[in-house]
Amino acid sequence: MELSVSERRKERGKDRPASLKKGVQGNGYMNRRAFFKTLALASSAALVDWTGMGALADSVRNKADYPVVVIGSGLGGLVCAAYLTRSGFDVTMLEQHSIPGGYATTFNRGDFTFDVSLHATVAEHAMPQMILEDLGLWKHLDVVYTPELRRIITDRFDITLPAKDPEGVKARLSKRFPHERTGIHGFYTQMEQVISALWGGGLSHGASWKNWKP
Repeated sequence: MELSVSERRKERGKDRPASLKKGVQGNGYMNRRAFFKTLALASSAALVDWTGMGALADSVRNKADYPVVVIGSGLGGLVCAAYLTRSGFDVTMLEQHSIPGGYATTFNRGDFTFDVSLHATVAEHAMPQMILEDLGLWKHLDVVYTPELRRIITDRFDITLPAKDPEGVKARLSKRFPHERTGIHGFYTQMEQVISALWGGGLSHGASWKNWKP
């Protein structure tokens, strides 16, 4: 006998750990508290012990006997190849495209430039800067800032959000969507808390973002 959608969800939930069941709503989606808990756990797992990895690489005496091939020059492949090379390994990188970068690249069509996938990232005061500084590359970069965070165009509105100005973003979104003002401000408050947790408490609850540099 074929089970209904709700029955299938119940069957799947039987084998789910109790710790996960607590964070799942009746519709199968995670509640907000479970989402932020998962985000915090995932972020903690992303904190790699670079010193330990370097010590492991240094323990390999005859590195010439262990040539490394990195397939794909996306961001992950580039970082791995850079660290392996710095540690003294002979690294060969293979890439089917004509340029490196993977999803962090662009292509042109007429007068327009399109992002392949990655359209934004937090470089300063985050993992990219940490890695690039560790590799000795950050000091060679000229960071270019734009006054706009993004521009959103639909058949109903055209709105430009300012960069490095969270209060301005909240104000413009609230002006365009006054009935969503409470939700907009609540969302950004939660993001402040996430950033505070991830970046060592640099922002306290309710603090202004004026000194935060994405």
